[in-house]
Amino acid sequence: MRVPRVVPPARLLLLALAWLFRGDPANAAWHSQEEIPVESPVYRLVDDLAASYPVNSALLLTRPWTRADLGRFIDQLTADTPAAASDPAVLRLRRELAPAGGAAGLEPMFASEQDDLSFELSGYARTSYAEDRSRETVARDHRVGLQGSLAFGERGLLFADGYAGNVTPGAHGTPGRDGSFHSTDSEATAWFDRAYASWITRGFSLRAGHTWLDWGPGSNGTLGLSDAAPAFDLIAASVALPGDARLHWFVATLDAVGASYLAGHRLAFRAGPAVEMSFTELARFDGTGSVPLYLLPVVPYALFDRRVRGASDLPADSLDKVGRNNVMYMMDFSWTWRPGTRLYGELLLDDATLDNSRPLAIGWQAGMHLRRLIGGAAWSLRGDYSRLYSYVYSTSHGQDFIHAGFPTGFPLGPDVDRFSARLEWRADPAWGLGVEGSAARKGSQPLGQAWQPGTPVRARLVLSFPVDQDQRLALTADWSPSPSVAVSAAGGRAWAKSRNHVYRDDADGLYGRAQAGFRW
Repeated sequence: MRVPRVVPPARLLLLALAWLFRGDPANAAWHSQEEIPVESPVYRLVDDLAASYPVNSALLLTRPWTRADLGRFIDQLTADTPAAASDPAVLRLRRELAPAGGAAGLEPMFASEQDDLSFELSGYARTSYAEDRSRETVARDHRVGLQGSLAFGERGLLFADGYAGNVTPGAHGTPGRDGSFHSTDSEATAWFDRAYASWITRGFSLRAGHTWLDWGPGSNGTLGLSDAAPAFDLIAASVALPGDARLHWFVATLDAVGASYLAGHRLAFRAGPAVEMSFTELARFDGTGSVPLYLLPVVPYALFDRRVRGASDLPADSLDKVGRNNVMYMMDFSWTWRPGTRLYGELLLDDATLDNSRPLAIGWQAGMHLRRLIGGAAWSLRGDYSRLYSYVYSTSHGQDFIHAGFPTGFPLGPDVDRFSARLEWRADPAWGLGVEGSAARKGSQPLGQAWQPGTPVRARLVLSFPVDQDQRLALTADWSPSPSVAVSAAGGRAWAKSRNHVYRDDADGLYGRAQAGFRW
């Protein structure tokens, strides 16, 4: 491995100007420290492999990964289980890591390398359309953008993804001019998807910028920290521990003007080749002055508000806002019971008492993943159930687990249960066909409504009336003949009852989505 050198800023500027006027041929480097976006189908393929073979070293439930992480996972898997080398999922992932030229996978649009500096620039276009007649909604998302990365040796990286497109509501959409991710205006605008700097070795990583995090095993969103909210502006780090364990931690800005933050640390480890476990603690707090304290990954968050409150001369009513925090705990696991059968689950504890003086604010998730190789094709069946009680993610003193109007955990928020399942057939690395369905019940308890001390304690297991019920069933298809081309579609029928919690406002109808992407 080469040892990266410190390059003076003046030289960086001269090199950047030189790259703009050079005509070097592109290469297929694709920097190994680039993140794999948390919404990438790569992770679904990784889960398939974890259900089929024993995994000895990789930690699968803490994302995003880098391209180097994925490469090490595939190399270790095929070394431990040589038969996995012909698995369609392994072939697809190897192709993602080693793009060739022409139709087999386009190289970066522009690339150049000098000494320990490497620069790559690629353009991309993506278009998607979704319509749900049972909910009377239509969503369009069209983008044309550029992804650029500057690598410093094999450890440092600067990455940015900017694009022009239409305003699209949703956590992964494009906000309007007022910054709202709920805007239904379809005017054209510019935005950036991710932008970050990182320094990564095998034993330590440091990342700062604008990106998503996803911690946990769920197929449709984990309970504690998922990509259900818009990207965070964060500082994140991790360090390797003895026994193939790893400690992750971060501090993210939720509201820069209001000085509200989200912090988390997570201990992940393998309990043998078949079991991965993680323990996570998240904290919502206010006040920029507390950020350095929360960057320490070794102190329990439950002690932090005591430290801040004890050192402050503010009156009690002010301390309730800026001195307190809201702490949430999670435990999750993944267990490959036998080759082809994986069980996983997650438990969330937001607020609980033994004397029933407050509502029980918890959640849990349980899932099963079956996978078989038959005649060279892979069949997989995965289903999971999630349940969150009322008042999860919210507290009476305002430190809520909410970012830009979206929960930082489960996409549907509190007061909900959901079952989802997917059956998929993958004949080769390019094609995947599936059947998917879900049944969700969402109580009328809104996100951000906290239980107020002194009010009656509600029943634990009853969803708030009227319950919005949603069932849907669809056929899916995805085709990706190269790392640069991806096309997917889904179509089916949906049945909705008490839409938006309006009793007897029922409807049903067709729904579908289609997406195509091209990178050059």
